[in-house]
Amino acid sequence: MKRLFTIAAIASALSANAQIGYQVSLLDNATGEPRADETVTVEIAITDSNGKTLCSERKSATTNDFGVLSLTVGNSSTFTDADWSALPFFISATVDGTLIGRSQILSVPIAEYAKQAGILTKEILKSRAWYRYGDKQYYYTFSDDTATFHENYADGHFTSKHKYHIDGNNVFLIRPLSGSVSDFELFIYSDNKLFNLKDEYFYH
Repeated sequence: MKRLFTIAAIASALSANAQIGYQVSLLDNATGEPRADETVTVEIAITDSNGKTLCSERKSATTNDFGVLSLTVGNSSTFTDADWSALPFFISATVDGTLIGRSQILSVPIAEYAKQAGILTKEILKSRAWYRYGDKQYYYTFSDDTATFHENYADGHFTSKHKYHIDGNNVFLIRPLSGSVSDFELFIYSDNKLFNLKDEYFYH
């Protein structure tokens, strides 16, 4: 009977879909050779530091030529009910009934954490167009370093680009207002909205 153990356990966050990637290497203890091209049953789980299970999946997976299993676990709702005060999170894998590894997840999905904690990030700004409440002809879109102001008119579409930066949940945006080049807009992010000093708010 083949016995197995892990010589590597790597956990990484795949923030695009809140999945966690995990790799483990399986060896045959009798020979020391990699268990290459074998299909095994894996139970993989994410738990917090209090032992609460955030996600648990059972799946089949096949090792590569070096005996490495590459696994993913979780989905967009995995961290919805997570207690972010119970960091760090851990990931473990059981293969054919044998626990082969439990590793700390060194980087949780940052965008997911920010969404749950109410913290503003560039990823949140970039993921949507921000329309002024009651007027979808007036809105902002964001890239990594630029905010684009959009306004639709009967005879065309006007845009202008402006630098911005984030400080906590504040967005500082230099944009001429009322004809003055020295004015700026300050947005405060709260409850998935951007509020500015003119008592307007923008939502996606």
